[in-house]
Amino acid sequence: MDDANAKVDEQLDDIQNATTIAGANAAYDKLASTAEQAQKDFDAKLADYDKAKAAYDEAAAKVAEYEKAYNDAIADANGNADAAKKELEQAQKNAKALEDAVAAAKDAVDTSAADALEIAKLEDLTEHDGGLNWKNEDKLFIAIMEKYY
Repeated sequence: MDDANAKVDEQLDDIQNATTIAGANAAYDKLASTAEQAQKDFDAKLADYDKAKAAYDEAAAKVAEYEKAYNDAIADANGNADAAKKELEQAQKNAKALEDAVAAAKDAVDTSAADALEIAKLEDLTEHDGGLNWKNEDKLFIAIMEKYY
């Protein structure tokens, strides 16, 4: 740019210092040619700048697009993780409830078996005492009432 300014200043000096009209016209033509060349160089640099700016704008738009896709993917992953966490918590609750139900069923089976054995013993005792010991019948009746009702 400084070189172009120096060249223009020199050519302006040539116009001012010309001793003839033909010399002034020749110096003016050189100055006009220099101005045209400077305009062409400027236009070429402007075109290069516009291309670079368009490439930059396109790249910036792609970066914004990729950033949005990345953020959407993170949000989706977080949503999936939250849903999976809730499903896991529910499955753990269900497993605990099943574990408790199995334990209760086992206790009920154990208790029922023990109760049935006790009643069977009392029935056997009552059956073999010949009906002479009414206390055995009372024990049998009380055991049936306590165990089954």
